[in-house]
Amino acid sequence: MSQQPTSCSCSHHHHEEQQVEELDTNKHTFNDPADEFRSFSDEELKQIIADDNNAVSKRSRLLYYLRQLTNNEEEIERSISILSEGFKSNSALLRHEIAYVMGQIGSEKAIPILEKVIQNLSEDVMVRHEAGEALGAIGSEQALPVLEQYLKDEHREIRETCELAIENIKYRQIKLKALSSVQNSLGNSTDPMDSFLSPFSSVDPSPAFESDKKLIFEEIKSTFLDLNKPLFERYKAMFTLRNIAGQYLEIDQKDYMNSWKRKEEALQTLCKGLLNKDEGALFKHEVAFVLGQLQDKSTANALEEILRDKNQHAMVRHEAAEALGSISDPESLKLLQEFEIDDVSAVKDSCTVAIDMHEYWSKFFSLTKSENEEQE
Repeated sequence: MSQQPTSCSCSHHHHEEQQVEELDTNKHTFNDPADEFRSFSDEELKQIIADDNNAVSKRSRLLYYLRQLTNNEEEIERSISILSEGFKSNSALLRHEIAYVMGQIGSEKAIPILEKVIQNLSEDVMVRHEAGEALGAIGSEQALPVLEQYLKDEHREIRETCELAIENIKYRQIKLKALSSVQNSLGNSTDPMDSFLSPFSSVDPSPAFESDKKLIFEEIKSTFLDLNKPLFERYKAMFTLRNIAGQYLEIDQKDYMNSWKRKEEALQTLCKGLLNKDEGALFKHEVAFVLGQLQDKSTANALEEILRDKNQHAMVRHEAAEALGSISDPESLKLLQEFEIDDVSAVKDSCTVAIDMHEYWSKFFSLTKSENEEQE
């Protein structure tokens, strides 16, 4: 399924080869990409993640595993410690994904590591951006001074990232205080951080618009497309459109046909934003990410147009490639194979990772299907 780690002992190589063989042949244990890493020690995982002799696709699967290590503080510390070793890699894509995962884990222990990344002016802009966004996702006021420091960065993508992250932290702090007072009065012990998870299990750079307010679809579309509106409001509109397109938010609950029409319009509006030549790279890359979450084939043409356009920022093209990987149909797979030799390493690596995951899940679903047929 992937090349073996070159940095571990021979006996461990043999153990992993056996495990991969079992994953290929025993459908009952073919669960998720995390299975291949459970038996490694932390030191071995640190070697795997930092060693560029290991395929970027394999190390991306390792990130998936590390993102799950959040059951207690000890696990979170282990995960962050292993992830931080990956910043030694030469792959900008991998370093950017590591920053993203740290943000999604949401622990303040990652803040000093992420601050060093955004402060490193020789680091790739895409990686610095992801570190800033991750600081926003963690949501701690502790990160505000560093984020404020880069509001005047030379790169627009960094300036806008910091603007969004600051807004997001302020929003979350207000929300946390309100939730805390409600929970205290009700004696509720639910983790308030769960309220920041999207319906797609992601912690986003902004919330969607509050669903308890009277939402007007045309206004949401207009805000999303309006270059003069504040960026944080446009991001809220983006995630609201995503939730409508994913049918997690129904504006017209009593009218099913209208609700279906809204889904199609939401997808078309997101694609319009992605293809707007006057739009900034940061905004477009987030739209591509959202389209990847939605996995709707009707958006593939817009994503292909972005991937083929060599004038687009690398962060936009790479996100389009990953979104096409998520859509995971034969046409998208052919396109990803075409760009697996792209001149831009982040795009090339994204295609490799997307193809790997496409093949993995295709195999998984075919085994699941055959298992269901056997049971019938």
